[in-house]
Amino acid sequence: MKVEFRPRLRVNTGAAVRSAVLKGLGIAPLPLVMARESVEQGHLRQVLAPWHPRSVPIYAIYPSKRYLTAKVRAFVELAALAFSKATSR
Repeated sequence: MKVEFRPRLRVNTGAAVRSAVLKGLGIAPLPLVMARESVEQGHLRQVLAPWHPRSVPIYAIYPSKRYLTAKVRAFVELAALAFSKATSR
């Protein structure tokens, strides 16, 4: 199924999209990780249920594993775990 739309509001953060939708300004393609709580609380509901946006890869880019600090390594591992859980739900 192909879904085309022409947005009337353009923002540059997912939080701004979610805020606009919660204020009743229309529908939006929000990642489930950003919408789940609002859906569970009944503030948002899913529409176009069979439609899913194209997957977009996410990369963590750093100079070298050899010089990777513990903080960066922990963040990359946590992000990979969080995104893998979010996409499997």
